[in-house]
Amino acid sequence: MRFPIPLLSLLTFTALTLPLAPGPWSLVPNALAQTETPDAQKAEADRLFQQGIQQYRVSQFREALQSWEQALTLYRQIGDRQGEANSMGNLGNAYHSLGNYELAIDYYNQALGLEREIGNRAGEGNLFFRIGWSYSFYSQYQLAIEFFDQVLQIAQELGDLEKEVAAQYALGWVYDDLGQRQKAIDFYSAALLIVQETNDKYQEASILNGLGWVYTALGENQKAIDFFAKQLTIAHEILNRQQEANALNGLGFAYAQLSKYQESINFSEQALSIHREINDIREEAYALGDLGNAYASLGQYQKAIDYLMRCNYSGLKN
Repeated sequence: MRFPIPLLSLLTFTALTLPLAPGPWSLVPNALAQTETPDAQKAEADRLFQQGIQQYRVSQFREALQSWEQALTLYRQIGDRQGEANSMGNLGNAYHSLGNYELAIDYYNQALGLEREIGNRAGEGNLFFRIGWSYSFYSQYQLAIEFFDQVLQIAQELGDLEKEVAAQYALGWVYDDLGQRQKAIDFYSAALLIVQETNDKYQEASILNGLGWVYTALGENQKAIDFFAKQLTIAHEILNRQQEANALNGLGFAYAQLSKYQESINFSEQALSIHREINDIREEAYALGDLGNAYASLGQYQKAIDYLMRCNYSGLKN
């Protein structure tokens, strides 16, 4: 099965941020921090926290872990509970990115306890979301659903439409993975209504992609083509190459299901070109696989073999 690309704003694991302290950062080594004043310790903690964010953004996950662990120690020393909660949440993000979902969930739960102690409902919602997403990577979908349901409840309570959309999208993703297609369609459709009202074109494109893949799984490939085509139109409108390539991938796959192999090849070749341009290796493999399958269906077996041997095919489709 092929899965939709997550929403950028909330489904990716973006490091939590803290307000920057005014003035220059302290460069006092952490080992000496206990001898400094609380203000100096906070400045050093904030510096380490921001350093971890920069490291995380360039995929230096182990280095980010070290920075956030040092920041966590300092925040604990000065009794900064929000700094402690944010550091723990980011440690969870780093472990998630390293594939250690069990440890990620442990840190998220510790951070959740602190957010509840502080009374930060928005922070609770963020952590519920991250815990749910980690459980989905574990394939523990019922647990993931429970946490996403709580995110949805908090988002509606706070009137946070962005998080409401993210929760609905995540629930659609999980129900799709469970094979409960109608529930997936219901959640995706609810999210789609909100983003159309708020004119959030990027999120709209992502949700259209999700709906397209649900309908391919149902065998309703013409409906899927309609959704992918709408996504492609929006991608051109907002000049987003990633969305454009994802839509083209979907169109290539759906046309192949209708045995329209030349159309499938045309779309998949366009997708392949963009995936290479933006260095999206995973989706490049999907496009190569689709091209291999299409050429095999046309009886052009050498071309099919060439494409299939060039893609990291194992584990991407089943």
